[in-house]
Amino acid sequence: GRTATGINMLNGSLEQDKLFAPGDKAMVVVSCQGDEILSVTMTDHYRIGKEALLAAVFAVFLILFAGRTGVRAIVSFVLTVLMLWKVLVPLYLKGWNPILVGLAVTLALTLLIIALVYGFERRCAAAVSGAFLGILVTCVLGIVFTDLFQIHVMSYSESLLYSGYQDLNLTQIFMAAIFIGSSGAVMDLAVDITSAVNEVVKKRPDISRWEAVRSGMNVGRAAMGTMTTTL
Repeated sequence: GRTATGINMLNGSLEQDKLFAPGDKAMVVVSCQGDEILSVTMTDHYRIGKEALLAAVFAVFLILFAGRTGVRAIVSFVLTVLMLWKVLVPLYLKGWNPILVGLAVTLALTLLIIALVYGFERRCAAAVSGAFLGILVTCVLGIVFTDLFQIHVMSYSESLLYSGYQDLNLTQIFMAAIFIGSSGAVMDLAVDITSAVNEVVKKRPDISRWEAVRSGMNVGRAAMGTMTTTL
């Protein structure tokens, strides 16, 4: 209920500068000393209401189109956010090995998300095993080429070191971010190929294992063209 004068710092940067008009809602940083407000700095436009509306519309259309699978997809998204927020980040801040924790969390999420789509059956086992093998390859490539390219930290991450977390290994967190970030695309491809081969086998129960494997390889080769651009 208090009124204060806010400062909007302009740096001549199109990315960082935010321009406000009367009636706008702004996110602000308030510096206080006791009950006294020392300064108020406007940092960005307040968009939570519009973002929530967009998310709700997306959820409604997803459920209308995909039915129960859409509901499970939303549940898997919420669980993913909670897993990263409540498990991954706290363990990183406690000093646990970022690569091992990242692999464990990614495997758990892969199993959880694909099981919500398929249920616990052979398709789930096939998709999870394929996805995790792909994630392991990405992990190894990330570790090797992070050293070869001499890329050690993400932008602005060093501020964590000055916030009481001097023991963080930012290089390993960067390596983990590579395979965690790509895991969604790998998982998507594993589910696509598993579903395609499953449909082939259902329509042609007499097909041999080798022919089913070749069909999966053909689907994978076709998908790799667009997936390369996506990645």
